[in-house]
Amino acid sequence: MRKITVSILSFLMIFSTLAIPISANESNETNEELASLALPIVQSYETTSNASTWEMGESTRFVIPTTDEYINNPRLKEVVELVAAEFLEKEIPTASEIEKVYADESQTTSKDIVVTLEKNKSITEESNSEDAYKIEIGSDGINIVAASENAVLYALRTIQHFMITNNNQLVYGTIIDYPDLAERRVHVDTGRKYFTKEWIIQHIRELSYLKMNTLQLHFSENLGFRIESDFDQEIVSQDGYLKKSEVKEILAEAKKYGINVIPSLDTPGHVEHILKVHPEYGQVDVNGNKSDIALDVTNPEAVEYIKGLYSEYMELFEGSTDFHIGGDEYMEFDRDPFISDYKPVLNDYAKEALGEEYIWKDVLANYINEIAAHVYEGGFKPRIWNDGIYYGETNKNSWEPVEPKQKIVMHDYIGIDFWSQMGWNKSIARLDTFVEKGHKDIYNVNASFFYYVLRPTKPDDGREQHSFDYLNQDERIYNDWTPGTFQDNTVPDDSDYIRGASLAIWNDKPDLVGEDVITQDIAKELRSLASKSWNTASADLAKYDVFKNNYEMLGNVAGFAKGSELPNVQPVKQLETNEDVDKSKLEQAISNANNKEESNFTKDSWKDFSEALKHAKKLVDNEKATQEEVNQAVDTLKEATKHLVEIPAKAVDKSELEQVISKADKKTKDDYTVESWKAFTKVLKDSKKVYENELVSQKEVDEAVKNLNKAEEALERLADRHELPNTATSMFNFLLIGSLLILSGVFVFILKRKKTKML
Repeated sequence: MRKITVSILSFLMIFSTLAIPISANESNETNEELASLALPIVQSYETTSNASTWEMGESTRFVIPTTDEYINNPRLKEVVELVAAEFLEKEIPTASEIEKVYADESQTTSKDIVVTLEKNKSITEESNSEDAYKIEIGSDGINIVAASENAVLYALRTIQHFMITNNNQLVYGTIIDYPDLAERRVHVDTGRKYFTKEWIIQHIRELSYLKMNTLQLHFSENLGFRIESDFDQEIVSQDGYLKKSEVKEILAEAKKYGINVIPSLDTPGHVEHILKVHPEYGQVDVNGNKSDIALDVTNPEAVEYIKGLYSEYMELFEGSTDFHIGGDEYMEFDRDPFISDYKPVLNDYAKEALGEEYIWKDVLANYINEIAAHVYEGGFKPRIWNDGIYYGETNKNSWEPVEPKQKIVMHDYIGIDFWSQMGWNKSIARLDTFVEKGHKDIYNVNASFFYYVLRPTKPDDGREQHSFDYLNQDERIYNDWTPGTFQDNTVPDDSDYIRGASLAIWNDKPDLVGEDVITQDIAKELRSLASKSWNTASADLAKYDVFKNNYEMLGNVAGFAKGSELPNVQPVKQLETNEDVDKSKLEQAISNANNKEESNFTKDSWKDFSEALKHAKKLVDNEKATQEEVNQAVDTLKEATKHLVEIPAKAVDKSELEQVISKADKKTKDDYTVESWKAFTKVLKDSKKVYENELVSQKEVDEAVKNLNKAEEALERLADRHELPNTATSMFNFLLIGSLLILSGVFVFILKRKKTKML
C-alpha cells in the first residue's frame, strides 16, 4: 500500500511540474484594472497573492456535471453550446472547437471550465439576483457557480471577454458578479419606422453580449402599425411590417440569447394610424366631432376593438412576461383643444359611468386599469409611461383650475416607465407620487440621457438630426448617470422600487436614416448603459477612456452581421470511455517533439520539455489513459515546446574540415587498394557536401571531419607502385622457370647429339 501511495505522489509531483511552470504566468494588474477588462465591468475580482494566471488551451473543455439534474436541463445545454459556437467564430483560444462534456469531478483537468448551478441559495450576500454568478480561477482550473442558466451565459461571456482583452488568460482569484438593476433594456420604435427581422435579431445578440436582457418592440404608433394582423388587416402598414412567422423567429432567438421581448401597443394616445382606418373610434368632443389622434375611451365598441388587438398580440408574444400598454400623451391636458373641447365630455362621462365625485382624470385612469387588467389576465404584467395618471396630484399650472385628485386606484401590478417630468407642465406627477401610491416596479427611462431620436429638425449645438439630447452622451451616461437619476427627480440608487433602466430609440422622422446608421449611432451609449446598469460603480473602477479602450477591443458579438449564422458545433456529450480514447494528436505531438536536440536549448527550458515528453510517451502506452489526460498531455507538450528557449547560435568553424579535405584531395587512386579507395572517395564526397552547405551545424561539420579522418586511416596502400600487382607475381615466376627449363632441355639434346656423331 505504501508503494502505491508513493507512486501516486510521485506522479502528482511530476504532473505538477509540467502544469504550473508552463501555464502560470505572473500578472501585475490591480483588481480594479482586471475588473474593467469585461463588459459590463464586474462587481468584484479578488486575485490571489501569487497572481499566477490560468491560460486557455486547445484541451480546455466546458464541463457539466454528469448527474440527472444537469443532463436533463436542456436550457443549460443550449447555453453551453451557444457560447462554444461564439468561441469558435472568434477563434478563442484557437480555430478548433471547444469540447463540451458531461463528466464527474474525477474526470476534470486543470484546463477545464466547470459549470454548476446553485438555485436554492444566493451566490453572494450582496445580491439575490438570478443573474448572479461566481468564477473561481486556480491551478485546478475554472469553476463557475451560477444562480440560473442565464447567469451561466453571463459567466461564460465574462470569460470570453477576458480571453479577448487579456490574451486568453485569467488571473488566479475569484470573480463575484451580479447586476445592480434586474432589467437592462432597449426600447425600439418599430411603429413609426420599419426595422427588418435581421436587424432585430442582430440587436438581440448584441444585447446579450453586453449582458442586457430586455428588448421592447413598440410596434404601433401615430405613423404606422408594423406587425401582421389577422384581427384587422387594414391597419397594417404596407410600406413595411413584420410577418407573424418572423416575430416567432425573433422570439425564438431572444429566448436562446436570454432576452425578454416586451410588446408595446400604446393606447389611448398614439393611435393616429389606427384612427385613419377607423375614424369612428376617435374621441368625441363637445361638438360631436371625432379626434384623429385619441381613442374614444367613452365608447365601449372602441374599447372592445382595442382589447381585441391586445388579445391577438398576447397570443403571438406568448412566453413574454410583460406588455407595455402606453397610457401617455393622450392629449396635452394643459391647453386647448383638450381643455375647451374634450374635458367637458370626459367630465360628463365620469359622472354618468363612475359617479358624481369622479372627473376626467378618472375616466382615463379607469381605461388604463381596464386594459391593464385585460393583459394581466392574459399572463402579462402591464406597463405604462408616467405622464398619463395622477395629473395635478401635488402641483398645478397657474392657469388651470383647482380640481379633485384622481380617485381611481391604479392596479398595483402596473409597472411605470418614468421617462419625463415634462418641465413645461407642472401638473405632471412627480416620481415620489408613484412611490407613495405603492407602485413597486419603476423603470428609469430618463429622456435626458437615454432618448435617441430621428428629429424633424437638426439641433443647432453640433448634434446630428439623428442623435441623443446631448453631445458626448456616452460619457455623460458613464460619468453622470446612476439608477437613482431620473429626469428632474433624484432618489437613492439602491431604492428597491427601481427595477431597471432603458435606452429608447424614437423615429419621429422615420426616413431620415437607415437602420444600420442607428446601429452605429447608439453603440457607444449602449455600452455605457450596459455597464452602469449592471455595475453602478463602473466609473469609480475605470476612467471612461480605459472603459472605452476595453470595449473597443471586445468588438461586437459573434454572429453580429445581419442574417449571419454561428458555426455549427457538436452537442454536449457524455465523456468517452477508455476504449474510445483518441491518441493520434498525442502521437503526432511526440513525433514532432522527437526532432528536437537538447544541445540547441537552455537547460531549464529543456527540463520542462523533456518531462512533458516523457509523460506523453507514458500515456501513449497506457491503456487506461482517459481522453482528458491525453488532451492535457497534448496541450502540455505543445506548451512546453512553445516555451523552449534556443541557445544563441555560434558561427560554424569549417577550417579543420577544409584542411582534411585538402589533404584528402592529394591522395592518388593508384596508391591504394580498390575497395579501400572506393570507401574513402564516398566519405570525401559527403564531406565536401557538408563543407558547401551554408546551413550546416557545427555538430555536422565536426562529424564530417571525424568520418573523413577515419576513412583516410582505413586506406590500404600498395607495396610499390612500379611492381605488377601482387596478383600477377606467381604467374611471372612460373613462366620464367618454365622458359629456363625448356632452354636447358634444348641444350642437353644438342650436346648429346654431338657426342653421338663423334662416336
